[in-house]
Amino acid sequence: MLRPALVPLAGLFLASAVSAQGQERLADGLPAGARSAVFANTGLDRDDQGELLGVGPDYAVRFTAAEVRFTPALGKAAPHDLPLGYRLEAVGRGTASTVVASATPEWADQTVRYQHGGVEATYELRAAGVKQNFVFTTLPRGDGDLIVRAGIDCALPAGAPGPHGIEFCQPGLGGVRIGGVLGIDAAGNQVQGSMRWNDGKLEFVLPDAFVDQAVLPLVLDPLLG
Repeated sequence: MLRPALVPLAGLFLASAVSAQGQERLADGLPAGARSAVFANTGLDRDDQGELLGVGPDYAVRFTAAEVRFTPALGKAAPHDLPLGYRLEAVGRGTASTVVASATPEWADQTVRYQHGGVEATYELRAAGVKQNFVFTTLPRGDGDLIVRAGIDCALPAGAPGPHGIEFCQPGLGGVRIGGVLGIDAAGNQVQGSMRWNDGKLEFVLPDAFVDQAVLPLVLDPLLG
C-alpha cells in the first residue's frame, strides 16, 4: 500500500502518489518540451500565462511572487487537485521578527531563487520532489533561536510535527510532507533544528547556541517530500 507521498521544496521536500491521469492533468498548459519531462524526470518552463511552472514524475509546482504552490499527483481517487500553498512570511531571532517582502522568482536550470534581503530562498527541482534551502548571508538582529516562519494554505489535514517533519495528507489518498530541519554553516558544522505548527503558520527553528557560532553563509535546510 502506498504511503502518502511527499515532494521536496528547496529547504523543504514535497512528494506525492502518482498516476498517469494525475500526470496528464498536471502537464496541461505546458510547452511541449516541459510537458514531456513529466514522464521522464523534471522540467521548468513558463506556462501559457508566463508564470514559472515546474513538473516532476508525480508533482507540479508553480512559482509566483506571492507563493510557491505545490500540487501532488494524487490520481483518480482525488476529487480535484489538492495543492499546498507555501509563502515565506518572516525571519527573526527569539521574539523579534522581520516581515519578508514578496520577491520576483529568478530561474536558472532546475533552480528557482527568491532574494529577500539577507536571506535567499532556493527551490531545486528533483525527480523525488522540490528541495528548498534558506541561505542567510547576514543574520537577523537580536538574540535567541533563528526562526523562519511560513504561511501554509492546504485543504489536506495536517498532522502533528515531529522529528521527521509534518505531513498534510488524507488517509488512503496521499499528500505532502515537509521534512525535518537541518542547519549547516559554511564550515560544514551541522545541527538538527525543530518545527512548530500553529493555525496555518509553520516555523523552522535553529538553536541559539549554534547560530551564534555559525560561519556565514548559514543554510537552514528543511525538506518537503
